[in-house]
Amino acid sequence: MLKKDGSFILCDTLILFDPYENQELFNKTYRYLLEKTTPKKIYEKYIKKHFEDRTYIYSWDDMKKYTPKESQFYCIKELLNLLQELEMKITNIDEICPFFGIINIENK
Repeated sequence: MLKKDGSFILCDTLILFDPYENQELFNKTYRYLLEKTTPKKIYEKYIKKHFEDRTYIYSWDDMKKYTPKESQFYCIKELLNLLQELEMKITNIDEICPFFGIINIENK
């Protein structure tokens, strides 16, 4: 719906790194996020049991497998793939923390 030279700013929770390349950071980030942001019912039912072993590295694949789709996070790589399909591009990312940023997106 943007004009050819249109742009918009996305401010949202998004894993701003590749969770496959940095599994330890994903594990740390995801454990922090879910404990504090997931609705208690979902956290207790689907996630908590997988976090009990603090030595286990919780992976991106675990998140996709054990977290209901509507509560899953997305990563920058998935956003880039979607934008490519839409013929759009990221022109700037201001990373606030590994899971939140301000992303400028434009039509190509």
